[in-house]
This record gives sequence, C-alpha cells and structure tokens, in this order.
Amino acid sequence: MKKTLFALTLALASLLPIKYANALAPKDSRLVAVFFYSQDCDLSKGLAPKFDALKAQFSQEPVLFATFDHSTAASRNQSAMLAQTMDLDEVYANENRESGTVILIDSANEKEIGRITPEMTEEQAKETIQKFLAQPVAP
Repeated sequence: MKKTLFALTLALASLLPIKYANALAPKDSRLVAVFFYSQDCDLSKGLAPKFDALKAQFSQEPVLFATFDHSTAASRNQSAMLAQTMDLDEVYANENRESGTVILIDSANEKEIGRITPEMTEEQAKETIQKFLAQPVAP
C-alpha cells in the first residue's frame, strides 16, 4: 500500500508545476502554510512576496509551504488533487477558500491555527509562525 501511494505521489508530482513539488514532502513538518493564490487577485499579488520571503526565512524549520492556485479551472483541479495527496482535502474543501490568504495548519491534527493576510507586515507574519513553532510538540 505504501509503495502504491508513493508511486502515485511521484506520478502526481510529475504532472504538477515545479512550485508544487516541495509540497509533496513527507509529513515531518509541524506546520503547513497554504497560500490560496489567484493571478487575477490583487490581494494574492500583494501577499506573494511575503509568502516567498517566509519560505526563505523558514527553509530550515519544520514548516511546509504550499500554493493552491485558483487562477484557472485546471489549476483549481490540480490544487484539489494536491490537497488530497497532502491529506488536506478536508481543510481545502472547508468553506469557500478565498485567494489572497495563507492558512496555517497544525500538521498533527490538520486544523487551522491561524492566517496570514495581506494586511499583515512580513514581521507580523513571521511572528505568527514563530509563535506556533515555539510551542512544545504534543506527544
């Protein structure tokens, strides 16, 4: 079963754009930061540089960064498949996710623990992630 799932993950990864490939990493992350993006959304365009900066700042931390692109029907379909592969399909389907938002998800229980919005400064966004990472790991 694990070999089949791994093969399917690799097959899916080959179909996805490069920016999604790192999202298929093993579940050794404590926090998942999911950016709901659309190329037609001004909020997404404003948040994208902050999201990229956070990815660089937390590259050595147990934080997994993924982008769910809602720009086209095809990219929405790929994002839904990626969410399912990452076991985040419930989170993805919960409510109607708006582009221009980063949802922070606790990997242990797959629950939303916060958001990063375009109104936040890069420093505020960084502090939000650091605050979660500073908490003790549940047994």
